[in-house]
Amino acid sequence: RPQPLASTQNSARVRAPELGKREQRAKKEKDEKLLERIGEEIGALKALEYAPTATNYIFKQMLKTKSIAESAGFNEFKQTKNICVSGPRSTAEANVTARMFKSKPVQGVMPGIMDEGDEKEKKRENAKARLDEEARAGGRGLR
Repeated sequence: RPQPLASTQNSARVRAPELGKREQRAKKEKDEKLLERIGEEIGALKALEYAPTATNYIFKQMLKTKSIAESAGFNEFKQTKNICVSGPRSTAEANVTARMFKSKPVQGVMPGIMDEGDEKEKKRENAKARLDEEARAGGRGLR
């Protein structure tokens, strides 16, 4: 299983008991508004499809990374995959996914994914800079 998907599912497994504890606390305090919201979040968590949600999140992160978003390869990928970057369907789903993607399992995986693209881009830029520098140095020596 790909790491982002596994970490998203792991995060959801951790979230479920937390929501249960919050639900029990809301029942104890008789906070109907909070109880309703937590119920909606539990429903959203149960209905969440992990693979499309994880893919959508990674795609959005790539769009936010300038070096990746502006690359020709990424634009071709975006057109061939036809991935929709739609937002959450409800406030409850937005709350669940936001907490899920801010969890340690997901945050631990994301830098590795994003750094791979950045490292390749930096290597290309460094190689181009070296070639430009060598061309400038070579041009001066001939005069």
